[in-house]
Amino acid sequence: ASVSYSFSVIESDIISSVYPNPATEGQTCYIDYILTRDHPNGNIFLYDVGGRKVFSRPMNAAELSAGSHQLSFPYLSGHLSSGLYIFVLRTGDTQLSKKMTFFK
Repeated sequence: ASVSYSFSVIESDIISSVYPNPATEGQTCYIDYILTRDHPNGNIFLYDVGGRKVFSRPMNAAELSAGSHQLSFPYLSGHLSSGLYIFVLRTGDTQLSKKMTFFK
């Protein structure tokens, strides 16, 4: 008998998921992302579909180190109107984005 394995190599930084998606009021929102190398600085942003920034915060060194990470936003949904939003993770040379739908 033989066993075969399949795996993929991540070659660039990615936001792998934003969930729950769609999100509803009172839910904690999570972002899973993978960085292929350490980054010296970065920020996380949330924009509405009109391009207005509704949330931002700097990221710390642990959140910017190479590897798999998860950010949580427990109180964010209480400040949003129903609609489409875009999470943006920005480092010095990289910008990653992922859409999220929110319903009140």
